[in-house]
Amino acid sequence: KPAAVAASGNNCERKAPGVGAARFSTLRQGGAVVLATHKGSTLAYVADEDSRAIHTVDVDKKEEVAKTTLPGAPAQVLVLADGRVAATLKSSNEVIILEPDADPSKPLIELCKREVPAEPFGLAASNDDANILVTRGWGKALTSLNDKNLEPNFAVDLPREPRAVVVDDSGERAFVSHAIGAKLSVVDLTGKHEVRAVELG
Repeated sequence: KPAAVAASGNNCERKAPGVGAARFSTLRQGGAVVLATHKGSTLAYVADEDSRAIHTVDVDKKEEVAKTTLPGAPAQVLVLADGRVAATLKSSNEVIILEPDADPSKPLIELCKREVPAEPFGLAASNDDANILVTRGWGKALTSLNDKNLEPNFAVDLPREPRAVVVDDSGERAFVSHAIGAKLSVVDLTGKHEVRAVELG
């Protein structure tokens, strides 16, 4: 199986629990745009690869309220259960976790980051929110990282160009789309982490 990540001893836990924006819904899937909520307002976190930043947009006011500059180009962002924001930095081969400030008009605060093999892209959280699933495009793999320190739990090889990932309601399977090959990968999250390919035609 592929090497999951390089060791770093990160501490990714919140410095100020309960402060700032929270996850908008129970959805645990990443994307180029994801939603959060803060004191009745809806916020959007937008991954901007060109400017290497996450833009915070107040959806109700239809205006950008903050910009968080990152050390790499973000492919996807994901709001975790406690309001932290994870992002895949495709250009620098890293996963980063940030914490929201009490004031949404201020940039997100970096908590930790970890180097991963080539081209991290898609993000999803496990149903217990304890693990972050990361697809790797060039690396052709799915990696599970602990949300508290980004230590790897497991990594499995996948067909070419994996992209988006979602976890089913039972928490037992992850479904991974691919940019090439017209197939869907189904990954067992409970036991041997076996991978089954579904041909889409």
